[in-house]
Amino acid sequence: MANIEQQSVSTWTSKTFSLAAAGVIQVTAGIYLGARYTITAPFIDAGCPFPLGIWLMIQGSLDIVWAIRTGLSGTFSWTVYFIFDILFIVLFSIVYVLGYVVLRLRL
Repeated sequence: MANIEQQSVSTWTSKTFSLAAAGVIQVTAGIYLGARYTITAPFIDAGCPFPLGIWLMIQGSLDIVWAIRTGLSGTFSWTVYFIFDILFIVLFSIVYVLGYVVLRLRL
């Protein structure tokens, strides 16, 4: 029998590394902003704090998980990533606005 060498092919690309790096930067910025500042949401009113730091930490964590998962499986796609990213932003905004309404109306 012939000795066949199996080469492991890395599925990690510059795309997955750049997304993971962006995730680390987002988490770091979220921690800094969450610890230092209260950022207000101008689209509602100046008295409503917008948890930008928390949002950055969640988004950065999701980016890191996305990069690891797709890097291991070799299925990374910017198109699919942006679809899920936009979906997350929309859902986060809806939950944020509903929470604001509930707190304002004291439901």
